[in-house]
Amino acid sequence: MTDPEPRTLIVLLVEDNAGDARLIAELLSLPADEFRLEHVERLAPALERLGQGGVDVVLLDLGLPDSQGRATFAAVRHAAPTVPVIILTGLWDEALATRMVRAGAQDYLAKGEVDGNLLRRAIRYAFERHRADVQIRRLNETLEGRVVERTSQLEAANAELRRRERELQEYLDAMSTLSAKVAPDGRILLVNRIALQASGLPLDELLGASFLDGEWWSYDPRVQQRVRDAFCRALAGTTVSYEEKLRAFGRVMTIVFSLVPITGADGTLAYIVAEGRDITRRVEVEEALQLANRELEAFTYSVSHDLRAPLRQIDGFSRILSESLWYDLDDKARHYLTRIQEGTKHMGRLVDDLLGLARLGQQSPRARETALTPIVLDVIAGLGPDAADREVEWRVGELPTTVCDPGLMRIVFTNLASNALKYTRPRSRATVEIGCTSHEGRPALFVRDNGVGFNMKYADKLFGVFQRLHRSEEFEGTGVGLATVQRIVHKHGGEIWADAAPDAGATFYFTLGSVAETATVERA
Repeated sequence: MTDPEPRTLIVLLVEDNAGDARLIAELLSLPADEFRLEHVERLAPALERLGQGGVDVVLLDLGLPDSQGRATFAAVRHAAPTVPVIILTGLWDEALATRMVRAGAQDYLAKGEVDGNLLRRAIRYAFERHRADVQIRRLNETLEGRVVERTSQLEAANAELRRRERELQEYLDAMSTLSAKVAPDGRILLVNRIALQASGLPLDELLGASFLDGEWWSYDPRVQQRVRDAFCRALAGTTVSYEEKLRAFGRVMTIVFSLVPITGADGTLAYIVAEGRDITRRVEVEEALQLANRELEAFTYSVSHDLRAPLRQIDGFSRILSESLWYDLDDKARHYLTRIQEGTKHMGRLVDDLLGLARLGQQSPRARETALTPIVLDVIAGLGPDAADREVEWRVGELPTTVCDPGLMRIVFTNLASNALKYTRPRSRATVEIGCTSHEGRPALFVRDNGVGFNMKYADKLFGVFQRLHRSEEFEGTGVGLATVQRIVHKHGGEIWADAAPDAGATFYFTLGSVAETATVERA
């Protein structure tokens, strides 16, 4: 069997970022006849194009204006289940991209790390691997019923399989990740070129050696034990992926380490694919950013604390002037004095909010199993004076019991509920709903109101310090509340986002992830 003549591959790029799309187009422009790139910015036209057929490979950004995350990939797979998909992801979204690979994507590429050679190889590899899988599956299906009388064809198929194994080795060698095929007993059966170089061993010594006992793990007994535990889970049929340390190229590097169990035709475990993607630089950048944030928080705390004394003096002297000279002042002077006092009070609130935000940066959550309903009801009761003389309907749905810091959760609900109360002030009847829904298989809490809302094109400013979407003359505030909420949610390993429209209300959603690594967990 011979390979078909190489042809131009039709690549559908689904990417809403114009700059990223132009870069990918440039990377695939040479040689001119290797790829034909078609570009759409949204999911809907992508599905329409896939329905027309003829697409060889899809380059898919999961974050589109009309679809987000796992739902984007699921829609593409449903529309064209036989077309290989390569996920395009940012450096901070690799966990989601890895889940999509486990769900059926051929591969994923980090946008900031892609060059022309890597992109072209990834596309060719995805297409050829998919084509090889389809051809081998068809060949095996044919051979099953014709083994006896078609022995010559079986021999030809075996020859083709060996050729494709060589081809697979070539593709593996072109990969930038460390890859190995490992037998269930831990013996290394196959490695790619970069893994061979990383080991520092000759190929004949590396093949057949113990994957679990090599110097790449054994330099640190704790690392080796974690890898052994992960390998045991893979032997049980579980795909494993986590960050690990690896000794390679004479140094210790941080990798995204994955173990994928592969079953044979009889349903038993055949081998395990081990892969390591170097993320050392990303980890170094994250650590540097965390240090910078800690230094900034310490600076903010110091500056805010030092501002208290002069603020007290300004407030005190302005009160003395007001009490002793008020009736001796003309209207303009009284106006100036009032503005000074109001500005001092506003600055005091800003300082208090900044101090609170800085303290959050230095505080680890003290998490325990917490029922959220009593916290929410207590927050609503505390906001009673703010709702006086107003018609406010509070709707509290069924809320879960979760592991969190109850004190910090009180701050979250207080900020979100008081915001909802504030921005519904123009309504004759305000409605504030607090409940729980589901987001990507996880519980998502929400606070919804029927207030003035906002334009979503400014949503990126929501959680910044001192960022406000409404004028202070319309609605009071310091612009620190939502930044505080985001900080608390992130400390719990969660996410927060909003959905709103002008004059149609707003909904703030947030999740609470695992706090086991950063919190002191207490059991009641």
